[in-house]
Amino acid sequence: MSNKLLQLRNLMGKYKVSKTLDINELILEGLERNIDLTFEDINEIKKKTNEFDEVISPTIITKFMKKIVTKDVDVLVPWNVYGELIGAITPHVKNSMLINSNETSAKITNLILKNTKHQISVGDSLLILDELSEFRFDLICGFPPMGIRSKAEINNHMSTLN
Repeated sequence: MSNKLLQLRNLMGKYKVSKTLDINELILEGLERNIDLTFEDINEIKKKTNEFDEVISPTIITKFMKKIVTKDVDVLVPWNVYGELIGAITPHVKNSMLINSNETSAKITNLILKNTKHQISVGDSLLILDELSEFRFDLICGFPPMGIRSKAEINNHMSTLN
């Protein structure tokens, strides 16, 4: 087990006494305590705890993105998890907008990316995108939002999309 995971394990002891364990809260606390977690570390934590409420994009996707994005681009990530898609291509990102479904994963993204050229929004992606119709992006990227729900109006009827 890596030193970073041991540090998080020590934090877990506190959670077992004080409240139920929320992996995202644990990851956030670790980052806030300057444990330098990578996307690979977070993926390993998720695997070891069988916690897959939000899925990190597989390495094959981030490697592919590194290979195809070779010029500077403005990027939209409408279903962001922890910023792993942007993290893979950061040297080529002029500006980016990432939309997270919750505040905790948005904070994790902000702490991992450590860069001011990323704008992070929290909420329902479809509603936020409706308000952003005037923005232009060179690249829109995402990994299917497994389990993330969104509400949309279809034929004047509100529907929940899975």
